Amino acid sequence: MTCTIHPRAHPRAHPWARIAIAVAAGVATTIAGACQPAIELPVLHQVTDFELTEASGSQFTRADLLGRYHLVDFVFTDCPLACPTMTLEMQRLYKEFSSPELGFVSISVDPDNDTLEVLSAYRDRLEVDADRWHFLRGDIDAVRTLSEKGFLLAASDLPYGHSLRFVLLDETAQIRGFYQSDDVEHLDQLRRALRTLL
Repeated sequence: MTCTIHPRAHPRAHPWARIAIAVAAGVATTIAGACQPAIELPVLHQVTDFELTEASGSQFTRADLLGRYHLVDFVFTDCPLACPTMTLEMQRLYKEFSSPELGFVSISVDPDNDTLEVLSAYRDRLEVDADRWHFLRGDIDAVRTLSEKGFLLAASDLPYGHSLRFVLLDETAQIRGFYQSDDVEHLDQLRRALRTLL
């Protein structure tokens, strides 16, 4: 898109002409705002195959990530530190970007305590749609492997050693971005990316 230069009125222009110029300038400003450089989202990694259990009790695999974009994080419901903030930020994004083309996935790093019932109740408290935000659990070794090799996220000492990053996936389950959930600049970059994609 070519950005428009703001027009200027001649000092002796008729008042109505000045109004017309001002309106045109406002439109030009709006257009210029859309002239931001396109965000490049390189393919960083292909998520590996996995099989976990959704809070509803159904199986959830890599195939369930196909067909729409997803934001993924690793958390646990009893976390007293970063997880509440991560989930709150994810909930904000859920409300802000209501497109059905974007799904959300939270994977528990504390499956001993995060039973299906606990995860389901946790989702209910967030008041989110089960079709758009999935809560998953599985064997701790499988979750650790998925975090480290499937999503390239640290998982050295679970549950507390999980990553604080959000992972953006495209429609083919390829990683297109990592965003630190407690970094304002990273979250702004994530929002810009989502506005570009959706």
